[in-house]
Amino acid sequence: YRALDPDINREVAVKTIRFDLVSEEDDREEMMERFKREAQAAGKLTHPNIITIYDVGREKEMTYIVMQLIEGKSLQKVISSGEKISTQEVIQLMDQLCKGLDYAHDNGIIHRDIKPANILLDKEGKPFIVDFGVARLETSTLTQAGTTLGTPSYMSPEQVMGKKVDGRSDIFSLGGILYELLTGKRAFQAQSITTVIYKIIHEEPLALTEVKKGLPIGFEQIVCKALAKDPKDRYQNCAEFAT
Repeated sequence: YRALDPDINREVAVKTIRFDLVSEEDDREEMMERFKREAQAAGKLTHPNIITIYDVGREKEMTYIVMQLIEGKSLQKVISSGEKISTQEVIQLMDQLCKGLDYAHDNGIIHRDIKPANILLDKEGKPFIVDFGVARLETSTLTQAGTTLGTPSYMSPEQVMGKKVDGRSDIFSLGGILYELLTGKRAFQAQSITTVIYKIIHEEPLALTEVKKGLPIGFEQIVCKALAKDPKDRYQNCAEFAT
């Protein structure tokens, strides 16, 4: 929601989280408290490429986050519209995303749900990463409660297998975004979520040059390293990925 903070006359964005789908009251209370802790931790992040969280609170069964309002659109909308993004723009975009994530990782925060829908672009094209503090909740407990996640096309092998993740999981997700920005196709796509997960764990994506001709030499190696199945074979941090 778009809202106004009357105390300082500032427009903000408000995201609400529903917990009423969780039937057990004890589980619901635990989830609400964990969500609050995660959002508060994410609220300490201050970076030019990360959405600022101003407040987190609860009104009866409704939990909410108040955050910085960005006038623009998501990277997902840009991709879906078929809008052309030059190679140089892709490089600049990835550099800024790497810087934002590197800062978060250095502060002990893993995003866990890096995807085009969670990247907002302002009117100048500057990217902002959103939903820190929400992703862990959505990809763990809420799934068990019976809600449906979107296609996990950008998740790392270790994440879809339910293993412990670190910053290298976000790097895998960034690699998937880079692949899609360069080719216009997702690295892992299929008709069912089960098949997508199988491909993420067991199959390599088509080579960039098989999907799109004329891409600059060097991108293939970068994407392959970012999308390595084993975290030890990936870039070990986002600063390394950016270089």
